[in-house]
Amino acid sequence: MILCVMEQQEAVYLKRVLQNQEPSSFVIFLNASEIIGRGFSFSKFYGAENKKSAP
Repeated sequence: MILCVMEQQEAVYLKRVLQNQEPSSFVIFLNASEIIGRGFSFSKFYGAENKKSAP
């Protein structure tokens, strides 16, 4: 199993690729109202210059 979080435009592209390359694959696409974590929250809203260093 692979869990992948991506922007909606990327998901549209992934769906197209899977339909063409792996038509027998089993995929579930879900919308998320909020994603919190590295690469999805802080830097997107406040810019890279305000990014806290990783522990």
